[in-house]
Amino acid sequence: MPSRPNLPAVASCPHYNVDTRSGSDPDNTSGSDPETTTLTRRPATAPPHTEEDLRVLRTAARRRSGSAPKIARSASFLCGQEVKGLHGDLDAKMLVIGAHFLSIYRQQVGPLQFARVKALLNQLNDQAVPFEARLQQARQLVQDHARRHPQAIGDLLKLIDCQLMVYGVVEEQAHTVRSTHGEAIDDSVRSLCRLHGNDPQQVRAALAAMTVTSVLTAHPTNLHDPEAMLKLHQASENFADPTALHQACIELWGNSDVRAQRPSVTDEARHNLPHLERMQHQIRRLHKKIDGDIADHAGAAVIEPLAQVDSWIGGDRDGNVLVTAEVMKQVMALQAEQALTRYQDKISAERQGPTHLRAQLDHFAPGQAAAIEARITATRLALPGAGTAPVITAVAQARHPGIVARTPAEPFEATVDAMIDAVVSDSVFTSAVASAVASVNAAPYSNPQELLAELARLHAALPVGPVQDKLARFMREVAGAGFHAAAVDVRQNSAAHQSSVADLLQQAGIVDDYATLPEADKQQLLWRLLASDGAPLHDSSKAYLPQTRSEMAVFEAIRDIHQAYGENAMPNYIIANTESVSDILEPMLLLQQVGLAGPGGLKMNLVPLIETVPDLKNGREIVGTLLQQPQYRDWLKARGNLQQIMVGYSDSNRLDGPLASYWEIYKALHYLQEVAQENGVELLVFHGRGGTIARGAGTHPEQEVDMLPGGAARHGVRHTEQGEEIALKYGSAKAAERHLQAIAAATIDANIPYDRSEEPLDHAVMEKLSSRAAAAYRALVFESPGFIDYYNQATPVGYVQNVNAGSRASSRASLRGREVTLDQLRAIPWVAGWYQSRALVPAWYGTGTALSEHLRPGGATASDPDALQHLRDMYQDWPFLRHLVDRTETEMAKVDLDVVQAYAGLVQDPAVGEAIHADLRSEFLRTRELLLEIKQTGRLLEKEQAVGASLARRAPLLDSANALQVALLEAERSATDGPEKTALVTGIVKSMQAIQSGLGRFG
Repeated sequence: MPSRPNLPAVASCPHYNVDTRSGSDPDNTSGSDPETTTLTRRPATAPPHTEEDLRVLRTAARRRSGSAPKIARSASFLCGQEVKGLHGDLDAKMLVIGAHFLSIYRQQVGPLQFARVKALLNQLNDQAVPFEARLQQARQLVQDHARRHPQAIGDLLKLIDCQLMVYGVVEEQAHTVRSTHGEAIDDSVRSLCRLHGNDPQQVRAALAAMTVTSVLTAHPTNLHDPEAMLKLHQASENFADPTALHQACIELWGNSDVRAQRPSVTDEARHNLPHLERMQHQIRRLHKKIDGDIADHAGAAVIEPLAQVDSWIGGDRDGNVLVTAEVMKQVMALQAEQALTRYQDKISAERQGPTHLRAQLDHFAPGQAAAIEARITATRLALPGAGTAPVITAVAQARHPGIVARTPAEPFEATVDAMIDAVVSDSVFTSAVASAVASVNAAPYSNPQELLAELARLHAALPVGPVQDKLARFMREVAGAGFHAAAVDVRQNSAAHQSSVADLLQQAGIVDDYATLPEADKQQLLWRLLASDGAPLHDSSKAYLPQTRSEMAVFEAIRDIHQAYGENAMPNYIIANTESVSDILEPMLLLQQVGLAGPGGLKMNLVPLIETVPDLKNGREIVGTLLQQPQYRDWLKARGNLQQIMVGYSDSNRLDGPLASYWEIYKALHYLQEVAQENGVELLVFHGRGGTIARGAGTHPEQEVDMLPGGAARHGVRHTEQGEEIALKYGSAKAAERHLQAIAAATIDANIPYDRSEEPLDHAVMEKLSSRAAAAYRALVFESPGFIDYYNQATPVGYVQNVNAGSRASSRASLRGREVTLDQLRAIPWVAGWYQSRALVPAWYGTGTALSEHLRPGGATASDPDALQHLRDMYQDWPFLRHLVDRTETEMAKVDLDVVQAYAGLVQDPAVGEAIHADLRSEFLRTRELLLEIKQTGRLLEKEQAVGASLARRAPLLDSANALQVALLEAERSATDGPEKTALVTGIVKSMQAIQSGLGRFG
């Protein structure tokens, strides 16, 4: 983790109540600003450890280990009358939403089309209709109208999709209102204070060693237009007003069609900016809340940046050839504009009022804030591609009449479209920039540290009190967001590095065929080259392969970005598919060629991404061999002696199934901590989670942290957020607040020591279960006759390429006849196919076989009492197994065997379809029976009433979408007319959108 600038260690930092609608958030309408409000200081106390201290610590430990009732941090934990009230409220809202969309639908399609689909409309909200009846009506509709009136089918699917989208937002909003994550933060900070003897500086130091980082990715899983989703989430703040709700439904109807083309990488970056701004705002509020909690329980302190938002957009090159050196610079320029505009707004003379930071600075230090503002403006104008908003707006006004200049109060996204459109290379633009730079008459800051140093000098000159507090919090923001708003990780596959290194070495006359060298020889050669002070290997005049030129251009772009925006703008280099030590040394050698590695140490964190089960098992050897090299450890000192490791949940699941994936990651985290400790190195774990439980995500953030082995969150947690997850979790101010507080509270809790109930026998049982579950899963996927035909034909996987959800391709090669092979598949479409067909195989398959053979050896009809009781004890006492069981149960509740059977009927060879469906059915029933036996419940989600009610509420609409998808797949595969096939493919994609909205996830 990059070193963080020092912030003032102590400041008068009173506690205050957080108002979710205040500040400069785009959703704010109150006009107040919590960062500039005068607050009443509360006295701080720092008593020694008492029995009360110990009681609080034990309570936190019990809460985390599960031996005490879990705090109600989400609707899933609600019970009794509160759940009943939640159900009634959401049932009523679902009816209102349905009425709004039915009215819009009737008005939009007219009476004739309305009559065409009336039979299906009558089924949409009727839970008593069996799936076979829905499928019969869907087939009739497709048969009658696919050729002459395909819009009738598409609009019906849009009706289903829009209802489910709005309902999902309303449900998330209801859960957020009932959330107690603010209380969870209070509890966590109080426990941390007591753990450190209520010494505010010790607490501050403990938090400074942690990070809570959400990394936003552009993985292609959000099937809906991001701008439409953003508007929907923003409008949800006013859904209590029937007129506002109806208007939001109308707008969503007009913007929920299938995307005509894939977004570019810069499109993805542009769509991401509002989320970055909203998250940065909530991060500021979270930090201030923690300051206040520490002040309440220990004493005044301003913590260093704890939470932050990073991004893969514009840096994730693994499988995305569109992420070029030039694109990386464009994305960074967009983010820099956002960050520096925020700083200008914060310290601007236009921010008047006696409590605002600028007014107070002008009172206590006249003229100094104005000088800093001028230098920030000069920095905006001087950075490559950044600082040009005023000029761009002027050019845009000339080309697009009606565009007005942005004021500090407007959300950033209000003019970003105009900025993108107006960036041109003509002389008027260039001369306008030069003129603007000259007019500022101030020297730009060369890096964020220079700005921080000037702010620190100003801070020292101010009187102790509120103005110092405000400036310290502004300094913390600059320390976290720098000139880049969000750090961009770079990721590339190890095969690309090997190819480039081989080309460089061949052209330099060092070795003709590097790729064929044994691993030991590769390592020896690479270490020798890394230690050499000789001439660089890379010579731009030589005739390198196109891929090598592209790779070296990217490394040069990273160097340029570091020089322009600071090292923290692009601090992490992730090596996908790390299988050996040479996979890590190769990009290190490429970094050396551009001056980002050498005698001064590493200028980036080299982050091996360990994904498959074999690589997870070899992780200790790979990382241990690397850390045993004195040269590497010496270079690592420049990175704070902190080694970052990324673990991937997707490929381990795809190849070995869910149970083995989670267990092997759990073991790897144990081993990696040990090897880091043996070599005197600190470890930060980066979790590459997808949006579904099958790819590592949880229904609650605390589950994800709770499942980690002890010590794995010692330095906090970095984790990916992808596609639809970003809008769901961060699309509104309240949702962003809830999720950031949840993950922060869970991370702090993970650093409160407690006795874990892990016994060697528990691990032995898990090892046995994991091995057997993986064997069963691999037997299905790699050994079942006709399996790949079943998967291609009984799921819509071949149509994922048509959803235009992201700039990255969905498969590793072009598809033939909409069919994939297992080696072509990425994890997202693999999971998406199973989720769309309601089988959700990657979330549970193999678990039942493993449990059955453990509990009922030899085919016994009843479980062995001792083995069953042991598993029940493990479930109660061990967070890892408890959450694994609960997450599996949640996904199994989304499976519908009747729907799965209909998809199995699409398989051309009936024998294959029937055989694999029978296998899936028996494994599902076996898994469900044994999970319920372990949990001692009678049905799925018996203890998760809110989740069960939500699924039941969505079921009629979701089943109708699946019925239409099956009918459309049948028709498209038999159609020969070109326009008809095109219309049917569009209908299939619309059905995929609707099913995603019903399940809440895609892949």
